[in-house]
Amino acid sequence: MIEPEKEKKRGLDVQVWVALVGFVVSVLVAITTLLSLGRDVPSWWFESSLVFLIALALSMPAVVFWKPISERVMRFKKTRKEDSIVRWHFKEFEGLIEKLQRVLYPISDLWNMTKTHYQTHHVRPTDNVEMLPVYVIDKFLYDQNQLYNKFNGLTERCKGFCGSKRDFSLLISEFNRFIEDAQSQVRILSVYANEMRLSTANPQILKKYEEFREQFNIFINDYMNYCHRLNVEFGERTFSENFETIQKW
Repeated sequence: MIEPEKEKKRGLDVQVWVALVGFVVSVLVAITTLLSLGRDVPSWWFESSLVFLIALALSMPAVVFWKPISERVMRFKKTRKEDSIVRWHFKEFEGLIEKLQRVLYPISDLWNMTKTHYQTHHVRPTDNVEMLPVYVIDKFLYDQNQLYNKFNGLTERCKGFCGSKRDFSLLISEFNRFIEDAQSQVRILSVYANEMRLSTANPQILKKYEEFREQFNIFINDYMNYCHRLNVEFGERTFSENFETIQKW
């Protein structure tokens, strides 16, 4: 429920309670008046009515402030529960970061092998200048180095993790961007690998490509399972579970 709707409902509840209090007071006054006309008003009636009116008067602040206070308490309990879930699973998250770093470690060698292949088999016959794919490979090698630097930054931020869901969500978002960058590289690499498979490339090189692809897909599946377990414990789809594995080249 959005905030304006909450405020409107809270205002209606208070108005209903005020109307009810007014009605009860009117009934008490009417009964007391009737008893006074008959000159038969017992003392306990005045005492009981006074106590009842005081109780009604004291109930007004409770009605006005009870809902905001109860909502704050519920939000506090929810936040504490979510932070507890995050802290319980944070060590596994750090393990997944380390795992992705290990999985991506061979990618630089794979790019260099691909570059060597294109330099050897795809050169211009006239001036011996490297073709465009080699330039593209150099760019991906540079991007890969930048990705490693970003990983180091993420690892440092994990050391300063404060244990809150908000902080964890920011770390997850940053990690997801790393995964997306890595997926882009692996997809492009798979295009080159498939072309090399159709050429006279060394079978051992293609074997290394395939081993790398399998390890990357294992990581993707592990990470999706991790996000799914978090979402189940939170009771809502808080973190994305959709990451594509790389098809066999």
